[in-house]
Amino acid sequence: MILKKHIVKKLAQRLSLNYSDTQQDWDLEMSDLNKIDDFIEFYNSNDLDFEEIKIYMLLPIIE
Repeated sequence: MILKKHIVKKLAQRLSLNYSDTQQDWDLEMSDLNKIDDFIEFYNSNDLDFEEIKIYMLLPIIE
């Protein structure tokens, strides 16, 4: 899946994750199974639009 940079940047800021315009595989680099509880809590407590959800759901499952 091709990630939309403006959405990735927005999610990175909201999740306090690193982001660079030059990253090719942001979702792979930021996935961390040790943060699964944080990812679930963020998902449950934030109103994400469909495009954000598509990208966000990659983080916990890629690891």
